[in-house]
Amino acid sequence: MREARSSTGGRVTGEPTEAMIAKAHQHLVRSGRLQFDLPGLPKPEPVPEWEKALLRIFAWIGQFLHEITTTFGWVFWVALVGLAVAFVAVVWNAVRKIEVPQKIQTVTLAELRPTLARSRVLLSEVDALAEGEDYDAAVRHLLWRSVADIEEKRPRLIPKSFTSREIAGLETLPPVVRGSFSVMAAHVEISLFAGQPLDRSAFEACRAAYTRFALPEVWADGQAGQRISGMAQA
Repeated sequence: MREARSSTGGRVTGEPTEAMIAKAHQHLVRSGRLQFDLPGLPKPEPVPEWEKALLRIFAWIGQFLHEITTTFGWVFWVALVGLAVAFVAVVWNAVRKIEVPQKIQTVTLAELRPTLARSRVLLSEVDALAEGEDYDAAVRHLLWRSVADIEEKRPRLIPKSFTSREIAGLETLPPVVRGSFSVMAAHVEISLFAGQPLDRSAFEACRAAYTRFALPEVWADGQAGQRISGMAQA
């Protein structure tokens, strides 16, 4: 004979009747210990079209790489590494050329002025070129040596990529230096880019501009031509 447990927890002897089973089922349902309602799973959100397109692109790239690596093997990977190295080299070279903006800090004329001996040598060189009527070379030499003198005294004052015209507008330079460079740069541009030969008057204008920068006290005396010519002939 079987022994069953009643819905109240007591023991029942004998076969359980349908009424007992129904009563026990109702008691189990009311207790809430088991879940009898099984709602369906929520429908997934539809995949956006852009996401489908992106997945198709990734799938195509994966298939393409698989075919390439299967066909060429290690050659493909060597070429890929080479391209990566070349890309890094190009980026690094470009980053190194970027001029980092610095706080504008003007310098005085005394800090940039060349020595009297250097000015005398430079003027004697350009006067010799002018005597041979090579005014274009004389003016270019005067400009380039002036830039070299400034770079020697203040190496990081003039960015490497600057043209003569940009140097003439550099705010860190004193106004008299910018004015001198403006005159010399304008005549060099006429000679180099416009293809127009310079004459004696252009050379004298550039020479006077250099004198205002390199020897301002001589220019202030109003005797620049006479005294500098004497220096050049000494």
